[in-house]
Amino acid sequence: MLTRVSLPRLLIVLMGVYASTWWGGLGGYSGLVALAAVVVMIPAYGPYLLIVIASIQDAPGLPNRLWYPAFAFVAGVVLLHYALPRVIHATRQGSFRPVLGSRHMWVVMLMGAVVIYGLVITLVRSYFGGYPISVRRPPFITGGLILTILAVGYVGAALIASDRDGTHKLVVTCLTAVGNAMLALVLQALLGIGVYRSVGGLESLHTSAQLTGLGGEALRLTGTYVTPDGFGFCIILLLVLVSAVKYARRGSLGVGWMAVFLIIGVTVSLATLSKNVLLFFVAAWTLFALCGWGLKRRLNLLVLSSPLVIVASTWLVLNIAQLMHVFRVQTGGAYRFSAWHAVVTNFGLWDWFIGTGLSYWPVFLQQYAKGGLASPHTAILFVPGTYGVLGVLAYAVFAVYLGYQARHRAAGSPLAQVMLVFVFVIGLASINLLLGHTPLSYLVWLAIGMMAAMRYLPGRRTRLASGKTIHS
Repeated sequence: MLTRVSLPRLLIVLMGVYASTWWGGLGGYSGLVALAAVVVMIPAYGPYLLIVIASIQDAPGLPNRLWYPAFAFVAGVVLLHYALPRVIHATRQGSFRPVLGSRHMWVVMLMGAVVIYGLVITLVRSYFGGYPISVRRPPFITGGLILTILAVGYVGAALIASDRDGTHKLVVTCLTAVGNAMLALVLQALLGIGVYRSVGGLESLHTSAQLTGLGGEALRLTGTYVTPDGFGFCIILLLVLVSAVKYARRGSLGVGWMAVFLIIGVTVSLATLSKNVLLFFVAAWTLFALCGWGLKRRLNLLVLSSPLVIVASTWLVLNIAQLMHVFRVQTGGAYRFSAWHAVVTNFGLWDWFIGTGLSYWPVFLQQYAKGGLASPHTAILFVPGTYGVLGVLAYAVFAVYLGYQARHRAAGSPLAQVMLVFVFVIGLASINLLLGHTPLSYLVWLAIGMMAAMRYLPGRRTRLASGKTIHS
């Protein structure tokens, strides 16, 4: 039985862990030691600590090379202390009842089967087809991380849903993560990109700046991440989680919270100069703003957003020349188009039919696209190119599942709509995070799990289309 934790203690722990990532006094291990100590003593902190890890890709006290071990260790403790006892109990009783219901668990199992298939195809193609395996992406480690993310995303949502004040803790954790990230972003804007960086992370940024010819003071800021896209997606996903919980509890969202969402979203979009992040933010903010809102509130939001739109537009106009250079050289379609052309030109019918597996992309793109990418940055090529026809069918089933949730689950429908946009629209020109192997994918699967968990939240209020409110 996991020990429950109070909100004040959780906040103190979160502040302490984030402080350890800023400190870096143990040669980069400060954050890892703090995370390990907390989750071993009180495993109930696990789902929230995983959010902490997902919100930091590189820091003095938790450098990029420890990002994956930190996540794997905390996730392992969570699974051992929660999932394993339940499986043992189910084995003895002869039955197992999924915590979030079979309607959600089968989706996790389906995507897990796709990952296992990808791992098998990697080994088979490497042996019979001679396809080399990337040293940077070993198949067993990559596949193991993806499966761990799937499992702990489900378990994390179940833990939060079963805790009496778990959703409040989720909100506190997400807002703390956003606050820490925005602090790093502001300091980078004022003091330079070296703030909140490990030695390796800073070297990576300088190398990237030299390759793009933009110098060390490029306009794109990365906050608590090494890449601007990853940072932007992380912040918007955290805001989406908070919005989903607030909506599920109240049946609508207040103007105050939507103002906060708007300000942070615009700030992050301008700081990262990421087209995909901007699209995701606009879609998420709009979908939540329109859920259950009357005309008066929508007009208030329009008035509220106007000044920010004017400021953002003015900033873009004043910097248009340099921005075009950034988009053309650093983010432009340059390396994406090169990668897409290389895939379409060199992949054969058999590659599309059975896939090439989990570890071939970095090798292929380095050889044919010369861009140093680890994936083609579009789901249209990534899914069939990695998992073949089986992966395409699984993604289609998953789209139907999300569509059903968006249409028939009142409390979780806005979140389902946002996740549909994120997975199937943003994924058209971005990295794949649904079956990604980075801790950022935990936020995706935690959101999907929370979407299924909304119906189990105690004291939930849901506004119906007729205007009435039901209490469950």
